[in-house]
This record gives sequence, structure tokens and C-alpha cells, in this order.
Amino acid sequence: APRVRHFHPRPHACMQHPHVSTMSSTRSHTFRVLFVTLVLAFLAGAHAMTDMDTHEEESTWACTATCGESAAYLATHPCGADEYVTMEENAGANYSTCVLTLTSIQGKADYALATHAVPCPSDVCVAKCNATGAATGFQCYNTSVTMDATQDAANNRGLAMGCPGSHGMNNTMFMAGRAHGDCEAGHVHYAHEETTASAAGAAVARAAALVGSIALGLVLA
Repeated sequence: APRVRHFHPRPHACMQHPHVSTMSSTRSHTFRVLFVTLVLAFLAGAHAMTDMDTHEEESTWACTATCGESAAYLATHPCGADEYVTMEENAGANYSTCVLTLTSIQGKADYALATHAVPCPSDVCVAKCNATGAATGFQCYNTSVTMDATQDAANNRGLAMGCPGSHGMNNTMFMAGRAHGDCEAGHVHYAHEETTASAAGAAVARAAALVGSIALGLVLA
């Protein structure tokens, strides 16, 4: 009688064990979730960095830097590279460059300075000012004081503190700020944004570290 051969199909080389297929699918899904999480963290960080804290900053020192010739201040900001003050919300004017203060300060009799200058951020003022004087090219003002003997000095103090102009007092002194109470002692009335930027950077760094750790664990599993 003819011999009957029984055919037993062999598993295809490309066929995977169900457990392996499930693990691969899980890893793929997890990586996609982690990627989306990281992207959202970066977007949130970018949004936070553009959210400016518009409150005035407490600072011991306020200062201005002499603008000098236009060729010089157009080439380099007198306060330092990229050292611009940031105006408070609804400030109504911008004093961040010498070009702007030439018209918005020097071009107005009630605000004008004897020497064309531009205000500097608080961190620059802290570095350039001390109890014994100011670095060359800078005019420093202790923010605990708001009055001066001359209108020019009060105007410069007002610009440095973020409340340009001045007004006369009954005792022949001049107080910084166009209106009484504009310049609060101990404060610089320019927006302060370092805190939100640092927080945003820290949030992104933490998210990146978390995603990296989970991804590495999955790779090594």
C-alpha cells in the first residue's frame, strides 16, 4: 500500500511569538507617548518664557549709561550686549535704546537730561554700582532715594528707575517721576522676566530628563 506522508507546516521565519509582538507594540506606543510629552513640555516652556512678569522689581541700584556718539551706540548698546530694559505692560513709551531715548527723553523738555543716556537692567546696575561710585560711563542711583537738588539729576534718576521725568517739591527739591508717587522707593519700574524664563527652562529640563530615563529603561528591558 502506498505510504501516506503527513505534512506538518513549519512556522514561518517572519512569524513572531505573540508575546514578542505585544511587547513591541507596547514599546512603540510608549515611545510615541513619551515623544508627545516631550514636545508638549518644550511648547509649555516656550510659552512660559514669553509670559513676562510685568511687576516692578525690588532693587537697591538703578542706573543709566551714557549714549555718546550715534555711531558708537548703534554698534553696541551702552549697557552691554543685549542688555535692554523691558518696559512694563501699558508703559506707553519705550526707553530701551539710545535711539528711542533721543526722541522720547531728550526731545521733551520735562524729561531731558544734561547728557543723553539710556536706562540699564538691574543686573547691570548691581554690577556697575556700589556705595563709593559708578563704573565709567554709568550714572548710579540708590533707589531708596527719590529726590534730588536739580531737575536734571531727578530726571536721570527717574529714567534709571523706570519712571521718567520729575516734578518740583515745595522745598525746592525735585522728585523723580512726572507725577507724585510715580517712583516707589526701593523699586525699579521696568518689567522683570528672569523668574519665568528660569522656571520654564527648569520645567523643560525636568521633562527631558524624565523622558530620557523612561526611554533608556525600555531600551534596556
